[in-house]
Amino acid sequence: MSISLSPEPKILIARGDALGDVVLATVLIKPLKRMWPDCRIYFLVQQEYADVLRSVPEIDDVIIDLLPYDFKINDTYKLILQAGAVKKIKFDLFIGLWEKKRYAVMALFAGIRNRIGHGIFFLNRLLYTKTVKTKPLDFSRHQAEWNLSLLSILGINVNSEPVYLNPDQNIFNRLKKDCKLPEKAYCCFNLDAKGSQKRITARQNADIMEYLLKKNIPVVLTGRINTSELPEWLLQDYEQNPLIINTVGKLSIIEQMAVISGAGIFIGPDSGIAHIASGLKIKSLVYFLNKNQNPVRWGPWRNKNRIVKSRHACSIMCDSNNCTRMECRMLDIKEVYRSIDNLLQDDLLPDVEEEKLIRLKKGLNIAVEKKGNGLDIDVEGSGWEIYELPDISIRGLVRFIIKQNINLLILNRRSISIKYRLACMIASNYMHFYPEIDTSLSGYLTKVL
Repeated sequence: MSISLSPEPKILIARGDALGDVVLATVLIKPLKRMWPDCRIYFLVQQEYADVLRSVPEIDDVIIDLLPYDFKINDTYKLILQAGAVKKIKFDLFIGLWEKKRYAVMALFAGIRNRIGHGIFFLNRLLYTKTVKTKPLDFSRHQAEWNLSLLSILGINVNSEPVYLNPDQNIFNRLKKDCKLPEKAYCCFNLDAKGSQKRITARQNADIMEYLLKKNIPVVLTGRINTSELPEWLLQDYEQNPLIINTVGKLSIIEQMAVISGAGIFIGPDSGIAHIASGLKIKSLVYFLNKNQNPVRWGPWRNKNRIVKSRHACSIMCDSNNCTRMECRMLDIKEVYRSIDNLLQDDLLPDVEEEKLIRLKKGLNIAVEKKGNGLDIDVEGSGWEIYELPDISIRGLVRFIIKQNINLLILNRRSISIKYRLACMIASNYMHFYPEIDTSLSGYLTKVL
């Protein structure tokens, strides 16, 4: 069944469950406008993120998503209400960026003739008009690439498109006066991310602030929560310091976006705010802590950046919202300092074309049978994280893969034994991805780059 649209189609895009997902969904706007200049684009989005999209002139309107993140069977009446509200607008095309089945059901109930989405689940393949084949646990593609892949169904073949945001200059001018934002290029230091295991310790936040102040760089602290990861004593010490502006808990998301738009550099955890900074082309240092956060999938997109990743061995199944362990909340502070220096020197930053390779170096933990085997490219001093694969039982191998967070095994053999496949399958139940197996690093990179 082919997709046939009028010259002025009404298009509904759905992926409004989290701020970062909303930001990365905007990569679809300009490709759709190039294909159908007179199309009308709507977004289905949670209430708290609606203003981020309303500021984009090419978006005609937003529809508030009534469905909770943790959708349960007793929320079905909300799905019916949502479908009824959507049906009134008579959309020609629905694009479901989130693989959750409830949106495929909602689009069908809303009577939208053309519905496209990811075919991860059987119900999606049954209910969507067209789907793209996707591997549920594939970590090698950025979320923006996953989003753009759906456009191939419509005959739009694009692999790399920047995020599209439009910060309000009037809001920035108001905040510059009200919050006394520095005239000098400042660092926007975001302290906030959903879940404590995405945020570094208070002591390390203090260390980073001290380093910025030593360089005479003004710092604007941001975050949506009042329970900041900076200790009270530090905020009190710097209360009178003209180089410190504390806006934590005082700004809406749209106001934070305006503050970020005026920054020289951005520092913060992997979060929706970090994706906003990257989308606004602000040079960014983004750190990744727990095993659920993979820079390859969620790193800065189409922007000059530095990524710092926590290196720790933990064999516990990662729960970034409830875990109280501290191992993953520590960064190599010297690496952070070097990265800040890099941000201040454009010549040391990667071009956007190098971005994916940089993300792979930060996101891949590679295990080889023997160091040197299968590593047919030079890895010395290049940033790759390499481990030697021990010759142990399947049980021991599973523990090793989980503890070292291994996501790529390089096996120097033609036939890969059932032992390794089984170990990867079992380990994937305790990880956020399915470990890949290949016979050479260059062969793997050729496939994913």
